[in-house]
Amino acid sequence: MTAAKRKLHFNTFGEVIAEIEKLRAGYTMTSGKWNLEQMCFHLRSPIPQPLKAVPVEQHPQPNADLVKRFQHYADHDAPLPGITAPPASEPPEIPPADVIDDLIARLKSADAFNEPFVDLGPRGPVPVEVYKPFLRGHCAHHLSYLIPTQS
Repeated sequence: MTAAKRKLHFNTFGEVIAEIEKLRAGYTMTSGKWNLEQMCFHLRSPIPQPLKAVPVEQHPQPNADLVKRFQHYADHDAPLPGITAPPASEPPEIPPADVIDDLIARLKSADAFNEPFVDLGPRGPVPVEVYKPFLRGHCAHHLSYLIPTQS
């Protein structure tokens, strides 16, 4: 684990999925602490299944703090300084065997989601135009700790 973290940025979910597939074929780790399966476990946590829309007639008030955090990820492919992951998103030592396929399915679901707000339960609604770039930035941040061994 001596290589430097890569700089990644994804403009589409297809790019994210292609990178995951390259890494699934083989990778080396940089300075990170999680393997690919652990990252996929963590990365799927902010993508509830199924994704739920918030009816526009409810005039949702997005959680301003969450939107700020998500927007920072979208703009910088990294979390705000001092932000830590919720305990439930911390991966186990050995994640479920289907975790990579599950993340890919969730990313495809997020890509196909076309409502103005996504309902994130107790964290509140988030505008989809902030949510989707957040997901791609979140993936870029974590996957940048792995280097594909095949091109």
